[in-house]
Amino acid sequence: MKLRSIFLLTFFSFSILLSAQSSSDDSRTFHKGIRAGWQYANMYRSGNTDFNNLNAFYVGIFSEGKVAPLLRVGSSLEYFQNGFNADNETFKMHTISLPFYLKLKLGPLFGTAGFAANFKVADNREDFPGGEQTTDKITDTKFFDLPLSVGVGAKFLFLQIEAKYNWGLFQAATINGYGYKNQYLQLGMSVIL
Repeated sequence: MKLRSIFLLTFFSFSILLSAQSSSDDSRTFHKGIRAGWQYANMYRSGNTDFNNLNAFYVGIFSEGKVAPLLRVGSSLEYFQNGFNADNETFKMHTISLPFYLKLKLGPLFGTAGFAANFKVADNREDFPGGEQTTDKITDTKFFDLPLSVGVGAKFLFLQIEAKYNWGLFQAATINGYGYKNQYLQLGMSVIL
């Protein structure tokens, strides 16, 4: 029940932000759209990982508003999977993310920097009990993470291509007694509506 309330509050907050921006800005200073792409995720301890990368996807909606001639501010609501592969087993954390970012636009090219509020909605840690059948024992996963991000991209008409790397600041899981953080690369496309 608590998880559902937080998710609904997050979704409601994003909807208010989207409608407030669209009613106060004209079409030249405000954009909204959908984004999707490939995500390359893993979990790290002290900058190192013991696992293979997880290939997944991300999908979401976004809104951006112009605050200066070359500067935009934006937010998104996204779904993706973080985790890793280990010995033919896959650990997945299903995540709802609310990223906020600044975008510096120079012609068709842009750079972004920001942070996100990530909420874990489910995971499959029960498949990793330790012992003979698995390599790793996952004893705990956390509900919330706050990753920082940097990215680059280009805009062509109503399409944007982008690459963004995210570093989780908080411990996301306890594996074999050690705390691990999420890191993930997103490569994708956005369609401006």
